[in-house]
Amino acid sequence: MGSVDGQFSVGLVKSLLTKNLGLQGLYIPTRCKWIPRKCNMFIWRLGMDKLATMDALKKRNIDNGDQTCVLCGEEDESVIHLFTSCYIASSLWSIISSWCKIPPIMAFSVKDLLETHENIGLKGRKKEVIQGIIRIGCWCIWKARNEARYNNIPVSLAGIIRELKSVGFYIMLRIKTPKSLRAKRELEKRAPKLVELGKKTLILHGTKTSNTLNAVLTEIYHLKKDNAVKYSRRNDNIRPFESGGETSLEFYSLKTDCSLFVYGSHSKKRPDNLVIGRTYDHHIYDLVEIGVENFKSMSSCPYDKKLAPLIGSKPFFAFIGEGFENVEELKHLKEVLLDLYRGQVVSNLNLAGLDRVYVCTAVSSNKVLFTHCALRLKKSGTVVPRVELVEVGPSMDLVVRRHRLPNEGQKKEAHKVPHELIKKKEKNVSKDAIAGKIGKIYVPDQQVGSASLPFTPKGVKRERREAKAKGEDNKHAEKKQKQNGDASA
Repeated sequence: MGSVDGQFSVGLVKSLLTKNLGLQGLYIPTRCKWIPRKCNMFIWRLGMDKLATMDALKKRNIDNGDQTCVLCGEEDESVIHLFTSCYIASSLWSIISSWCKIPPIMAFSVKDLLETHENIGLKGRKKEVIQGIIRIGCWCIWKARNEARYNNIPVSLAGIIRELKSVGFYIMLRIKTPKSLRAKRELEKRAPKLVELGKKTLILHGTKTSNTLNAVLTEIYHLKKDNAVKYSRRNDNIRPFESGGETSLEFYSLKTDCSLFVYGSHSKKRPDNLVIGRTYDHHIYDLVEIGVENFKSMSSCPYDKKLAPLIGSKPFFAFIGEGFENVEELKHLKEVLLDLYRGQVVSNLNLAGLDRVYVCTAVSSNKVLFTHCALRLKKSGTVVPRVELVEVGPSMDLVVRRHRLPNEGQKKEAHKVPHELIKKKEKNVSKDAIAGKIGKIYVPDQQVGSASLPFTPKGVKRERREAKAKGEDNKHAEKKQKQNGDASA
């Protein structure tokens, strides 16, 4: 096997296999190095027509129920319909065209769709970005199709676009080459790590905000100044609890690399409204909506400025009331507040550095009194000092209006622990709260009795003398019994 000159070549082997297996007319897409590996595998199966669509399953004599497309409900589901002629797919390609400012995407086959970047007159990395975005769009369509068919989750074009923009922005970050050491360090900070650093908080304003709400957002920013990003511009299209209204929020979260956000808005229906939420993989994880009442700022609290807490110090939290253990809304609020003010996770903490405390008192099933106090240590005549609380602000009443918990799949994904961080079980080692670390040592039989001693102890001589005397007495008794026995005979 070889070329004309008799030399072996991998290319000739590939062409021979393609010819013998009948793969000449089959489209095999090239690999895109900017998108995730699972997307490349999916695109390879899509180009080879190996996806398990309803049409393909029917050809394999597998009856899987209704053959109608779950995205549009108009035609039978096939690869060409799902990615080119379906209403959802056509709308997605139209939105991508306007978003990326390219000519309209016209595709009559999978090959036309995957080769769009070659026919729009772009070069270099712009062409690679369009290639990655279109392939990510195909993967998002397939993912939405599986969720709708097997998990009965309604199809949302806004959800598909949100997923596409999130992953697409990640692609652009990967493609971007740092031109300075500072840019390189910033990109390395955004890279995934086994142990993440402290969570950053994104603070946003809604379409309309009141003076009270502006003061609240400013106070939160000052309390988290080392780990917070604040945008003062109004945002009209952010509605966290509505479908499609969280797209811009997730985009800002990805752009600023923030996993917590505080969004403030004011309306007649919901005055002085705050939405505190967390994100996982820059997608909305959970939300808590609260109303602010009886707000008291730092400047309105008279106290000695020497007692002012230091920026970056670890706060102490005190939750008072059974509602934080029994009421679902307050339990959720407790988790979010702890995550918001916790900062970087540390293994050791010096108690002398505790200079402030947040006191949260559950007044009712939906109302919490939130107070920020400084700790003052005074003499008590004992080793333990007497602690006094001095209100330093801000303090406010938080009224829980609504909340949204994470779904089970997202919760399970977020709680995964990397294999590198899982501690291996140590054999014969146990831990106790009082005694600490306890180890078991198994010592084999030392056979002390048969061991040779370097000297002869006196105690051994005495034992031998006693044993010898005892042995002579026994011999004496045996002789007597023998003599008596002979006499009787």
